Amino acid sequence: MNLQTSKNLGILGIVIIFLDAILTGLTAIIPAFKNISLYNIPRCIGIIIVLISLYYLANIYQSKTIYTNARISAAAAIIGTSLTNVVTLGLLATEENLTIFIALGGLLIGLVILAVFLTVAAVFLRRSLNELATYTGISDFATVGQLLFIGAILTIVLFGSLIIGIAFLILAAAFSKMKSIQPIPSTTIETLPLPQGIPTTSNTEVKVYCPYCGTPIPSDAIFCTQCGKQI
Repeated sequence: MNLQTSKNLGILGIVIIFLDAILTGLTAIIPAFKNISLYNIPRCIGIIIVLISLYYLANIYQSKTIYTNARISAAAAIIGTSLTNVVTLGLLATEENLTIFIALGGLLIGLVILAVFLTVAAVFLRRSLNELATYTGISDFATVGQLLFIGAILTIVLFGSLIIGIAFLILAAAFSKMKSIQPIPSTTIETLPLPQGIPTTSNTEVKVYCPYCGTPIPSDAIFCTQCGKQI
């Protein structure tokens, strides 16, 4: 899988996570939308898709830790979300005798469980994104890792959800900034011997390649004849 497909998968996963967050918000605010969130199943699917994207990016940049840290992060996030749903469903099963104190207590327990697992997830995802920032040169990945960590800790006071939402928006933007063609760090020069009998002031010919697409170009070229970029 190439870089373009990998980053598109990452953006798709983030979109699914956002849609699930919107549905969850409607469920909490509007009683008519009580069952529309599907118990955060779309969110878990979105997390898995982002994980797949990071798996292929890890292969592209030849760094296993990008994927292994992301895999641990995804597992922690999914487990935390599932446990929070179990607590919520347990309360709904007894909603006939539900008092305000039981409701608040259940909400607090659910938020604590979610905050703990999201913090663990954020720690490992931050490691993965920091490494991705190093390989791509896109500092937004590192910013996302830091915001996710702060947002996960603040989940217990509900304000963290807003920070996590902002972090995912920045992550989508970071994916979109990734270049489909990675530039070669420096111009590659290959020295080849000239055939005998050709008059020249030197016994070698300097052959230059485009630093962006690798196409052979004249040594005095200003633009690449293949990709059109300025040398």
